[in-house]
Amino acid sequence: MKKNLVFLVGLFILVLVVSGCNSDKKIKNEITLIMDTIIETESNQYYYHLIESLLANEQDDELLKLAEDELNLSANELDSLSIKTKKGKEVINNYQNSFENREKVISILKEEDFTEKTKESLEKYIIEAEDSESAATEIIIDELKLKDIES
Repeated sequence: MKKNLVFLVGLFILVLVVSGCNSDKKIKNEITLIMDTIIETESNQYYYHLIESLLANEQDDELLKLAEDELNLSANELDSLSIKTKKGKEVINNYQNSFENREKVISILKEEDFTEKTKESLEKYIIEAEDSESAATEIIIDELKLKDIES
């Protein structure tokens, strides 16, 4: 009787350990998939070039359109991913928040009339987009154990 109980407890612990390992592997796979999707869809980095041109006081309508197209593609690609883990969903949510703020930035830049309030909103959305993206990047670095690359 004791042997059977010890065997069952050992088997239960083994199942828990194996399921925990699979969970870590699933998180890593999902995070890698998200990261690969972002890298692929934002390879031209039009949004960042748009922000650079804004800082240089240069309005480029074609760059604005390219940044908007790239943003829509990235958002659609992330929405199409089937993410199940809590960490994966957290990364997706951070990127979605970033994309929403980028969309607001692009929308403001499409306007011809810049008031002081518009400039303040623009700055706010740029910072919020960067903060959300940084939060997603931190999770990716932690989950994929890329700490050496970070520094």
